[in-house]
Amino acid sequence: RPCGGTRSPVIRGSLRRRTTMAAGELLLRVRSRVGEARVKAETDWTVVELRDRAAEQLGGKGERLSRDRQLLVGDGEAAAPLADEDATIGSCDLKRGDVVYLRLSAESEAALEATSTATSRPKKMTIEELVAKQVRVERQKDAGCALLSMDRNAASQFQSYVGAAMAFSAPRCGWMYGTADDDRGVHVDFIYEPPQQADKLDRFYVEASEEEKDAVETIAKALGVKKVGVIMAQSQKPREYIMSDFEIQWMAREQALGDERFVTAVVSLQGFEDENGKESKEVHFEAFQLSDTCMKLYREGWFIPQEEPSGITKVKDDVIVAGKDVREIDNDFFLVPVKITDYVSSLSCSFPVENRLTAFDAGELKAYLGRTAGKDFNQKLSDFHLLFFLSKHLDINDVMIIAESIHANVPIMDGYRLIIESIAQV
Repeated sequence: RPCGGTRSPVIRGSLRRRTTMAAGELLLRVRSRVGEARVKAETDWTVVELRDRAAEQLGGKGERLSRDRQLLVGDGEAAAPLADEDATIGSCDLKRGDVVYLRLSAESEAALEATSTATSRPKKMTIEELVAKQVRVERQKDAGCALLSMDRNAASQFQSYVGAAMAFSAPRCGWMYGTADDDRGVHVDFIYEPPQQADKLDRFYVEASEEEKDAVETIAKALGVKKVGVIMAQSQKPREYIMSDFEIQWMAREQALGDERFVTAVVSLQGFEDENGKESKEVHFEAFQLSDTCMKLYREGWFIPQEEPSGITKVKDDVIVAGKDVREIDNDFFLVPVKITDYVSSLSCSFPVENRLTAFDAGELKAYLGRTAGKDFNQKLSDFHLLFFLSKHLDINDVMIIAESIHANVPIMDGYRLIIESIAQV
């Protein structure tokens, strides 16, 4: 695959199978919504034994174990179980230092969250505070988007850059363009990557000019697609949470501009230690929407920015979580998982992507036309990134006409062929 191999990126959240260990002792990290337990597990333990001992350390009652962190998001039903309950740990392909996710019972989570959260002091309530107490933050089961289908080449193009070129050293974002269907599904055809910067705290900032944004929207509309979501790659810095408060608020800003199916894809590098203590990593794609309650709090200005990244979001007034008045909310409460799969778009994603570290010029256009010599002219130009490059050399109205011809599947006028070949110095 692009990130150090030939295999395609994993976009269904499933971990690779690993070699079974012989009987012995494993130090496992068992992570739940309320904390993490480090368990010295014997390989002849059953899955139930590992679940119960980890839950006992955390002070609750365990329900399920999984390698998939989506077990801790929503109702967790999308996460595959670690194994049958009577299977031994030694048969689960686990290695020392692996992370396993534990779903505690709802009663246990509520009790543990209540003991770890400071309650508000008794005070005289204003009308505004009384209204605030009616806001309840609960996990939302169903997302507005039922399924995210990403063009495999578009996903690979993005993952290849953040993995091979950036080595997941910093976060990066992009805007996903595509279509929506009648079954609440979203299909992504390409990813536009705007100019952006990231700081040492993994906060990223888009720096696209209004002219560039307008060009992107004009080309997208002419191709018959629209902005259907965003994508972010997280850096490989250690974290104990799925999404930071900054990422939650960035997602909220973007989702507020879309419709009920607007979705966020997240690319991350998942790591584990083998029996020799060597770190191994694999790229994962996941998808989320923010809950209706989260969007309500965002639109009404409840969120308080923090100086350091955190798995907690602070709000300006009390909300009710697990029956308690709080002003700090675990970000997992806001995340609603979305199923993700791949498909093949009618648009190509083979021309170099805009706004990356390595700039390119008309010489790349010449090379591209040479690589696609066997295709007809419409097929050659059926690539958003190529059309965006052409918008730097042609009037945007001309690029729009070309894109409309591609979308309508009618021949592009010969005059444009001559102009484009002239730009490429063919």
